Amino acid sequence: MQRHEESYVPELFGSSAVNSRGDQPGLFDPPQRLAVDDAPTRRSDSPTSRLAAAKEVASGRISIRNQKILTFLSGQRGDYTYREIGRAIDEDCVEVMRRLNTLRKKNLVEKYGCRKCSTNGNEMTTWRAKR
Repeated sequence: MQRHEESYVPELFGSSAVNSRGDQPGLFDPPQRLAVDDAPTRRSDSPTSRLAAAKEVASGRISIRNQKILTFLSGQRGDYTYREIGRAIDEDCVEVMRRLNTLRKKNLVEKYGCRKCSTNGNEMTTWRAKR
């Protein structure tokens, strides 16, 4: 089987772009994970999604968002939906939702309850900092 070296982009995979035989991964080799441990990706994500996640981590943007969320929730008495948090800290609500799940897995925030969100009127899960 002939390989097309010009279409192979090793920087998408970090330093683990070689398989156990020491050459380019083949079609049936298991997918390689990025070297960035904290990159929020799934096994099913494409190499470009993994690269984007690694860039977010490397740039510090994810840590900054995590800190903004924690600072906001720690300084508040109540519970907030991800949309309310996003509005309060001026961040995209989808990014806030992603970061909340990461922070929950690290045991820093918790789901508190359910109520109508002040931004859209829908019943939504609320979050607060772990006490």
